[in-house]
Amino acid sequence: MTARPSGSNSSRRVRLALGLVLVFTGWAAGLLTCRRISAAFRDEKLAQRLDGGTPIRPAFLQDVKQCTEQNPSADRLDAAMLEADSKAWDQNPTGSNPVHGYVVSYFAWHWQLSGHRCRPSEKIIAELAPSLDRGNWPRANTELNELRLIERLPPSGTRARGLASIAFLGWIPPSELGGEDSRPFARQLLGDQGVFARPWRAVALREIGSDNRLGTSAAYLAVAVDPNDALPKVSRVMAIKLASSRAKAKMRWSGLGTPSIAPDDGNRLIELGYALSRAGPAAESYSAPIIAMLDQRIERPAPPFGLLPAEPTEFCRMARYIGGRVAQAAQAKPFCSSGFQGGDGAPRPL
Repeated sequence: MTARPSGSNSSRRVRLALGLVLVFTGWAAGLLTCRRISAAFRDEKLAQRLDGGTPIRPAFLQDVKQCTEQNPSADRLDAAMLEADSKAWDQNPTGSNPVHGYVVSYFAWHWQLSGHRCRPSEKIIAELAPSLDRGNWPRANTELNELRLIERLPPSGTRARGLASIAFLGWIPPSELGGEDSRPFARQLLGDQGVFARPWRAVALREIGSDNRLGTSAAYLAVAVDPNDALPKVSRVMAIKLASSRAKAKMRWSGLGTPSIAPDDGNRLIELGYALSRAGPAAESYSAPIIAMLDQRIERPAPPFGLLPAEPTEFCRMARYIGGRVAQAAQAKPFCSSGFQGGDGAPRPL
């Protein structure tokens, strides 16, 4: 029998080792690719929860809606809920009981779903507000839709602290519905809590930005609590955002017609406009970006046609609230007239 050269076994071992290395490398590369895809999908989903929603029109810009006076049955139901809430507190002073939670949801949702109802009596508000404060409401897991109840209540320190506990979380607050990130709306509502919002002045000024709704809602809060320092910064941020949005629009619309601002950019500009207009007439000297937006168009979904340009009618509303030369600029635009149909229908009035 002829002996095999020792080098043959050595070569086989080398080839086997190289094969194992290639298999392992391929497996590792595949795993890394999967992880990257998974991380990108997760980041996209989180970004959608943060910025996917359209701007929520703040209370000071909302239209006064026609409503019907309270009827006796509605009054009795409200009173019965408050009585149940009072008994729940007597039985469990900590407030950690399902009855109190149900009562909160009732007032949050019933008033919303019954949008035609006029504001409940001051007696109902006077009983409900301290009960909510006693339960340290809102809390971090309060759903965005329930937070809307706060617009019907007077400001309070407890509500301000509860909103801040949501507004400045480093992650999306827990949600049973897994829906829209509630932090930007909490910041906006916190800005309407008057003197109770002042402890968050510094962080709001620091976080003013235009990249996402956290930055634009920080701008709203900052203007609400410290207009003197916030207005110049918000105006600069909005002007820079408008310039970059225009540049991107020109690239996308090159040779296709009049450039229109992309939907996401339009939403951030609207939110920054809300922040400026929160100061009312004091914002007039800083409102050049709002006046400039009156000459822009914003792309909006128009099924089944895809995206179509829309007039920036939300800025008409802001301009009228600020007044002065800003309102005059809006009056010169036909789409700012009360009879105009269409325009930017993206912002959500509550």
